[in-house]
Amino acid sequence: MMPARPVSNNTLCLLQGGFGPLCAVILILLCVVLACGCITPSSGQNSLPGNASTLAVPLSLPASLELPDSTPCPLMSGSGNVSNVPIITIDPVANHAAGDWITFTGTTNMAAGENLSLTVMSSNFQPCAKTETPPSYDSVNPCSGGVAATVAVSPGRCGANMWSWTVDTSQHGFQPGSQYLLIVTGRRDQVENTTLFTLVDLLKS
Repeated sequence: MMPARPVSNNTLCLLQGGFGPLCAVILILLCVVLACGCITPSSGQNSLPGNASTLAVPLSLPASLELPDSTPCPLMSGSGNVSNVPIITIDPVANHAAGDWITFTGTTNMAAGENLSLTVMSSNFQPCAKTETPPSYDSVNPCSGGVAATVAVSPGRCGANMWSWTVDTSQHGFQPGSQYLLIVTGRRDQVENTTLFTLVDLLKS
């Protein structure tokens, strides 16, 4: 029987758990190969399709989830107004048929809770004849004082507060084909704005 060939220490490094020079070289080469990407993972269940480094998660939000505008409001005065000069705006009033409910709207830099005085009257104002009833503030007849109301300013944003007033044109003597004047005043008539609107010759269906 031939004597067994002695096994070198380098060959026994893996069997005996040692780390001889040959084992160290093999481990270094294996690490270099893996780092360079020469060995790719198998297409098993745990593998990801494509190159994982190219995957990206979209960061944009749907339009319905967009964050509100963070633009700061202009510097307000102590009373909550953008400026110390009171301003009242009136949104455009579309033509309506007689009998419609009309909602007048607008904005103001007056503080929320302040009162506005609103009046609708005929743009064709005429003095009342001696035989006619004295002017009334519940009628828009040409010689009457018009329909009036007081409304409170509602909170808005950045000092642009809001106001609104709804009028039933089936009441108060409104006539189709007539033009009317809306007057909005505030702070004891220190600020005022006006606009015209028309009731067309069509009855509400």
